[in-house]
Amino acid sequence: MRGSKTSDRDVERAGAVDDAGVDAAPAKASLRGNAQGMASPSVEARARALGGKGSKTLGKQVKDVVSIVDVYRVRPRRPSLIGGLVSVAVIPATAVFVWALYADLKTSPPVESQEIMWTYDEGPYKAPLRCEAPGGCWVSNNYGDDSHHPSGLVESERNCFFLAEGANTTVHLAYSFEPFEGLSVLATKPSTADPNFQVASILSDMNYWKGRFIDNEGVMPLWSYAMGGTTTVTLVITHNETLTGVGAKRTEFFLQHISSEDTITPGTTGNTTKCETGRSSTQYLQTRFRLAPEFYRVTVRRAWKSYLAFFGASAGVWAAFVAWGSILVATSESFRGAWRASASGGAADGGAGASNSVLAAASSRMLVGE
Repeated sequence: MRGSKTSDRDVERAGAVDDAGVDAAPAKASLRGNAQGMASPSVEARARALGGKGSKTLGKQVKDVVSIVDVYRVRPRRPSLIGGLVSVAVIPATAVFVWALYADLKTSPPVESQEIMWTYDEGPYKAPLRCEAPGGCWVSNNYGDDSHHPSGLVESERNCFFLAEGANTTVHLAYSFEPFEGLSVLATKPSTADPNFQVASILSDMNYWKGRFIDNEGVMPLWSYAMGGTTTVTLVITHNETLTGVGAKRTEFFLQHISSEDTITPGTTGNTTKCETGRSSTQYLQTRFRLAPEFYRVTVRRAWKSYLAFFGASAGVWAAFVAWGSILVATSESFRGAWRASASGGAADGGAGASNSVLAAASSRMLVGE
């Protein structure tokens, strides 16, 4: 029958279609798999982002912000011969320099500072006093009772008391605005006039680094004497932080004779009846000590006070050597890069094709997933 009869052409056409469908099925499956393989990472990332899984946590955000100010972040570089040689040279150079710095600091002289202070605010000051007159001395240290005088003055020193020749005592010197106040010493005049007649002396801790006083931290006891008349006393207090014994604090009194008028001045002895009555200026003379309005406070310190300062200096030396070494390494690598660029300049054109082919091959492999 015509309706059931199939021609040969129809059979061939049907076979061709079946073969094409069979052959196209693997290709479509392969393309579909490649497309899914290529699109699956982005799709999964998008899905995580939509689901909230890909968003940064608070800890991650804080870490990213803090990492921006990381001062230890450096760009990695390949090791080089020059870098190794410079590093080997930096270590012994730093060690030698640190040792030289230590030796210099140990032998460096101490640092001395000085302040000028008012004796009125800091007094009174203890002063060892010794009588030098052959007949003994009548001593008084008289000051007023009002607020213009410092506290700490000894009441018993106001009263006139006798001090034998060669004997010593301790008096408290203070600055006074009143011209009739202060330390007074009366003594019998010598039989023959003597402008250098010694009446009384004050003891000082003199700085003297010689002979046997070296073992005493450079402190030599020195009695400075005064003649009849008026003598000013300048005080110097030294705090030596490099010493721990008697030399840690020294008190010195510098005496300056300013007047030879040795007549007894009435009202300057503290006890007129005991000191002045019966003692005329023809037989007795007077020595008055007037404390200067200023005194000097000297402080002696080491050039470096602690090992922390030495550590800081040593760390600075290390950092300086490393910085100088980095300049050498950077300069060397710059010259080496320039030399390589100039040496490869002639072969640049010839190698361009090969480089491009390599890049193309690598790109194709990346695209197909190899």
